[in-house]
Amino acid sequence: MLDNIAATDNKLGNHLAGSLYDMGPEVPRDLPKPVGQWNQSRLIVKGWKVEHWLNGKKVVAADLASPEGKAMIAASKFKTWPKFATLSKGHLAFQDHGNVVSYRAIKIRELK
Repeated sequence: MLDNIAATDNKLGNHLAGSLYDMGPEVPRDLPKPVGQWNQSRLIVKGWKVEHWLNGKKVVAADLASPEGKAMIAASKFKTWPKFATLSKGHLAFQDHGNVVSYRAIKIRELK
């Protein structure tokens, strides 16, 4: 989640709340709720296929193992990260850039 209004890294449409940072398509700037209200985010990951739903709207649909997905990674800042999108299991990371970030009701389920 990102404050699309006050964040310093909000100049590009794929650097906004809900985006696949630096890789996916532009996300509507007004989709997140105003700061101080809760947003609902749903990530669905099946293999290398990733979907992100923000407040009921699908904002990301990508297959990171496809030629298109690999091209997105190669054109992003993650191209120099040797293990980016290469490990199928591991840890979740929540990122911040020195600002207050709050999460609630995080649920993780295995999809059958």
